Amino acid sequence: MAEKVKVFVSAVTAEFGSLRNEIARQLGAMGFEVWYQEIFSQIPEEATLLDKIRYYVDLCDLGIFIVGHKAGCLSKPDEIHRYKNDRRLPEGWQQVSYTQWEFFLSAMPEVVSEDKTPLRLPHIIFVAMDRGDDECKDDDLQAQFRNWLVHLTCVDREAFDNEDFVIRRIYENPKLRILRPHHRPFNLRHSSLGSRFVRGDFLQSQIQRRYEESRNQGHTFHRRFITGLGGQGKTQTAVEYAHRYKHQFDAVLFVSASSVEDFETSFAELHAIDALNLSDYRAKSREEQRDAVVRALNAEYANWLLIIDNIDDPHVAKIVARQASQLTNGFVLATGRRQLSLGAAFDEIVLPDLDVDAGARCILSGIQGGRIVTEQEQIDARRLAEELGGHPQALELVANCVSKYGETISEYRERWIGQCKIASGLELPSDEITSAVAAAQLTVDCDQEVSQYGGVA
Repeated sequence: MAEKVKVFVSAVTAEFGSLRNEIARQLGAMGFEVWYQEIFSQIPEEATLLDKIRYYVDLCDLGIFIVGHKAGCLSKPDEIHRYKNDRRLPEGWQQVSYTQWEFFLSAMPEVVSEDKTPLRLPHIIFVAMDRGDDECKDDDLQAQFRNWLVHLTCVDREAFDNEDFVIRRIYENPKLRILRPHHRPFNLRHSSLGSRFVRGDFLQSQIQRRYEESRNQGHTFHRRFITGLGGQGKTQTAVEYAHRYKHQFDAVLFVSASSVEDFETSFAELHAIDALNLSDYRAKSREEQRDAVVRALNAEYANWLLIIDNIDDPHVAKIVARQASQLTNGFVLATGRRQLSLGAAFDEIVLPDLDVDAGARCILSGIQGGRIVTEQEQIDARRLAEELGGHPQALELVANCVSKYGETISEYRERWIGQCKIASGLELPSDEITSAVAAAQLTVDCDQEVSQYGGVA
């Protein structure tokens, strides 16, 4: 894998920390490796903060400097003396903040004394404008720095009065475009369960195998609809597929479809920087953004994966089917309740409940710390899996509860049976909804968990 292009982002946290973090987030989504003061954790502890700043500035390929009205925390006098001898500081400076040092250390030594010497590090500089109020009044040290920057150095810079302008101009900057790695959109914010996910065989046999067969037949248009009851793990199944097979797609995208408004907004948001990065449409209407997303998927990406999640309403299903019909290639993987249809273009894949063996593995995954699992626990895990009807969300609750309290699975099952009697008056509940409620009652916030399960089961 090619080494990532590294970008250093400089700003005083108390003034522009949120802007710096947003720049870092969006650059990360574009494939850059981003560094700033708060994440200097890989340098040995004995190194001073100024040494860390110098190390990471030297490590990076581009610097973005947000120059505001506050200097930030001051460096120590001995650090100033040491770096003065290295010709890293203009004559006459008695105090320097760490954020100002980020700028000086990005320069060739001579930049502090010669008017027209460029910065060593390719740079993008933004200087906050004075709004005329006390809140944005320069402190004395920062006034000195801003005066030096504006009048004594020959560097490219732009004035700004709002943060959106900064973000827009960063992505328009030719220096960033030149350095920018190949952009592979990936806006999936759901994490993988890794080895805790017990439907690996289902991913391979029911989703990936069908996808490969369709591609081998020359098809470029693939549509699948994972259906099942609430709480069966439809979303996580789609998410796991995306994580495990992302290497075969040019883009991996995720939109939510819990309502018409949710779907239309989420689909339009695919134009954003952390997805398709269609910067020309940032200020456009939602309809124009959706049209731009369709054009980009059809023309700019040969092979993409789009997850459309949580289709539970027939009207939403019609809207989704209509939008999907405008796409001419790629893989749409939708999830939703049974008895819904997205049309003939979508092949339905019914998500089954977990079998006893898989359910038991899900429960046993809650055991932490390398503790030895007794034979009786393995038996009770299988019993619980069967008694819970293979309901994934209920099984996950059991695993989380076992992990949280450190009890044995046998102890848990004994308490669970007691809760079942309270919840339903039955020796053991016979349907998965009652089972899920009973399992939920063993969690810390019983009332809340029961309410959540009642809403999704």
